[in-house]
Amino acid sequence: MGELIRAFEWERTPLGSPEQWPQSLRTALRILLTTHHPACVFWGPKLVCFYNDAYRGSLGPERHPAMLGAPLREVWSETWSVMGPQIERVMSGAGASWAEDHLVMIPRFGQREEIYWTYSFSPIDDADAASHVGGVMVLCMETTKKVRAERQLAFQLALSDKLRSLSDASEIMLTAAEMVGRQLGAGRVGYGEIEPSGKSALVVCDWTAPGMASLAGEHRLTDFGMSLVRELQAGHTVRLEDGLNDPLTKDANGADVYRAIGARSGITVPLIKDGRLVGALYVHQAEPRRWTDAEVGLARETAERTWEAVERARAENALRQLNATLEQRVEDAVAQRKLWGELLDSVTALVAAVGNDYRFLAMNKAYADRFEHRLGVRPKVGESLLELMKAQREQLALSGSRWSRALAGEEFTLIEPAATSDRDPDRHFEITYTSLRDPFGRVIGAFQYAQDVTERLRDQQRLTEAEESLRQSQKMEAVGQLTGGIAHDFNNLLTGIIGSLDMMQRKLARGQQIDVNAYVSAAMTAANRAAALTHRLLAFSRRQALDPRPVHANRLIFGMEELLRRTLGEAIALELVEQQNLWLTRCDQNQLESALLNLTINARDAMPQGGKLIIQTSNEHLEDAHEAKLRDVMPGDYIAIAVCDNGVGMSPEVMSRAFDPFFTTKPIGQGTGLGLSMIYGFTRQSGGYAKIQSEVARGTTVKLYLPAYHGDHELSQEPDPAPVTLLPAGREEVVLVVEDEQVVRDLVVDLLAELGYRSLQAVDGPSGLAIALSDVRIDLLISDVGLPGFNGRQLADAACAHRPDLKVLFITGYAHNAAVSNDLLAPGMQMITKPFALETLAERIRDMIEG
Repeated sequence: MGELIRAFEWERTPLGSPEQWPQSLRTALRILLTTHHPACVFWGPKLVCFYNDAYRGSLGPERHPAMLGAPLREVWSETWSVMGPQIERVMSGAGASWAEDHLVMIPRFGQREEIYWTYSFSPIDDADAASHVGGVMVLCMETTKKVRAERQLAFQLALSDKLRSLSDASEIMLTAAEMVGRQLGAGRVGYGEIEPSGKSALVVCDWTAPGMASLAGEHRLTDFGMSLVRELQAGHTVRLEDGLNDPLTKDANGADVYRAIGARSGITVPLIKDGRLVGALYVHQAEPRRWTDAEVGLARETAERTWEAVERARAENALRQLNATLEQRVEDAVAQRKLWGELLDSVTALVAAVGNDYRFLAMNKAYADRFEHRLGVRPKVGESLLELMKAQREQLALSGSRWSRALAGEEFTLIEPAATSDRDPDRHFEITYTSLRDPFGRVIGAFQYAQDVTERLRDQQRLTEAEESLRQSQKMEAVGQLTGGIAHDFNNLLTGIIGSLDMMQRKLARGQQIDVNAYVSAAMTAANRAAALTHRLLAFSRRQALDPRPVHANRLIFGMEELLRRTLGEAIALELVEQQNLWLTRCDQNQLESALLNLTINARDAMPQGGKLIIQTSNEHLEDAHEAKLRDVMPGDYIAIAVCDNGVGMSPEVMSRAFDPFFTTKPIGQGTGLGLSMIYGFTRQSGGYAKIQSEVARGTTVKLYLPAYHGDHELSQEPDPAPVTLLPAGREEVVLVVEDEQVVRDLVVDLLAELGYRSLQAVDGPSGLAIALSDVRIDLLISDVGLPGFNGRQLADAACAHRPDLKVLFITGYAHNAAVSNDLLAPGMQMITKPFALETLAERIRDMIEG
């Protein structure tokens, strides 16, 4: 977008030539083009439009690049009634405005879409404007997917609640059809059951919107096209955007049938049981429609839930009917056993009945098979349950107690785990026990009905996880609310940097004498503050770029002892307990020091009346694969650093939120809530984890686990960067610098010249690779990680394939955990993080070339 803006004929717009633009507009555009967040700027009375690359992806071909340089009201005429009053209010000087998950109907990619946005309108100051506001800065984010996901989750929860209360299969299907139809805005929704021959489908009932006819009745499947039927038989959901012109409806009478039933588009979800198509959920629309993946997913999940509810209702109804007539059948047991077998063997549930003497009155094949699988003996009608189970004492005690409760007149239901096979051990059954009574109400036996509810429980678990994910999403929205303040801080810092440099440039252009050191010092101060803020934010997000090196934790802690004692003060005693022969760990030494200092400060604040702080190290081995999976780490060796105090401690509620960002129990102004969150992020990025143990009035222990490092001990100590030392001119070493940011590239090249090295330059991956593949001498490759064309790692791999001994130094400002991955820092490769001190960069270059 920067190139488009520079090439645009602004003289033909109300803004005129860019040379005439006010400084506030230029500054706003510089921020606009350098941020990776979707943003745009509207300037002047006509609200002339500017936008960046991140925003461009939301526009579609209808507005890009037409929106650039055009008046806002003309470009967004169809939504002006919504956004116009908000923007006019900001332009009038009334202040910023904010909207969350706001619905905007816009044409995009050839159709009108419902788009949800979270955005802010902020004023851009201009002293020459009547209201002192020259334009509007817009920061926005499309939240359509989030809103739809929340609505779909709410719909599924409502559907589950509704279906749970219904017991009639037809009522279940009709209720689900209506809820899906209203949720999707469809014209007709229903269920068709396929008869055993597979030639026709019966629709008992369906839901229709006004103007759509019901499809209740029998229909031949071939009329809908065999191509479509084969897709359903294969278990594939069919999505038709226009049934009259779709290839799946070309054969047989497909298109004619869709015309006759008044449906131009639809979704059909097959229901497969034992490898056979037994039914389908259909969603119809009277006009062509492009169905989204989310809509298809909602239809598919609803079909599965509804069919489970239908089967449950039919099984329960069969059970009720059986229970209502069972008493008479027991009296005529001999004559009725065949009927029992036929009836009970038709269901997959485990069904059995015993008399008051614990002898079997009846059972179905599924129960007998299960009994034999678990106990090794097949039961028969008339045999004693107690005798068959006497060899299995634990099972006899458990099962006997349950049958005894039922024979005593108690009716109850329970769920228990039960493996059906070695390949599928994680199954669960819902078991219902019911008393059998004669016409006088006397108990004459008991009845058991058990069905496999594994899938239902898994669905409930998935719903629970989805709810937890939604709560986490809502919690992280609080972080988004901080972006306004952070943007304000960065604007202040950028103003200090840009203003100092701009003032130097203006005075130099006029030939005035200036105090360069004063302006440079002001710019450096603001830049360092910005770097510090960035570092803290990256640490909080668990994505700061670390510089992992072997570290001896005992040596590090004893080196900090004086600092820690001064931090604690005289009222708190410090005891260091070291593990002899402690393993090394590989992490960022500065971050580990910062973590220990943060924990020490927290412990001090928790002991206002004095106390004792113990820092203890130990070697630990995590063998439990299940625990490792829960903590999202690898089993193996770890070093542990425990920081223990005997302070006020934490309640379980406080302890459960201790690692949450921005959570603090300290008074306002005495804590940000970022300390423990940053420590947790550091341990997770380093491949470890952290945990807390605490008790009110007894104290708190925070334990950091970091992976053990069994490599070279000598690498664990890194000297402080030495001042830049200029080397004699005329050295032969050559350094290839590949960096797309010209300012950074020029800085590195200038430093190389001061160090006495020769340099080659490239602005992107392809041009850098061309130099690397040539015959010129190259002793060191310095490359940015993120490059146009292909990234720095790809460039390094290709260059090292041609020059196996080539050393590589990566420069990055946002490593996304790449710094600690083995596939990035291969032998001969190192990394340095922006912003960096010249002394640090010079020392690293010298070490790599000369070492």
